[in-house]
Amino acid sequence: GQTLEKGLGLGRCLLFLKATNAEKLGCYYAHGFDDPAAARKLSALTRGETLLAKLFTLTSGSLWVHPDRVRLARQKLDEELRPHVLESGLLLGTIHLKERPVGVIWADSGSPALALNKQHYDEFKHMIRHFGTEFSRLTNARRS
Repeated sequence: GQTLEKGLGLGRCLLFLKATNAEKLGCYYAHGFDDPAAARKLSALTRGETLLAKLFTLTSGSLWVHPDRVRLARQKLDEELRPHVLESGLLLGTIHLKERPVGVIWADSGSPALALNKQHYDEFKHMIRHFGTEFSRLTNARRS
């Protein structure tokens, strides 16, 4: 959370992970939200036509929802996630463990007045690639 905020200028993030044999992504980490405990209760389907479900199935998926596309994106999200989308846009990225999708990171500026830009998106994509690599390394180290 601190890296996203201080390094990339992204004030809020959610880390959704899929438990083994689960049909949903559960929120395991929330940063920058008014009520982080409530945010950690959020979930999203891994199958179907929702935005996170579609992104979750991509091998290296990331998405920048521009401010002018927020209304459309809200309609494509799981209903419980819709109120959390700021007018300033949204960044989403899939996390992989050994080429297998295991989660999604959601990030935004933390302010409806601070629109996301290409630099935010480029740095976010770079960060999620490294996050996935490190996540795989830690998982392997834990198993040995």
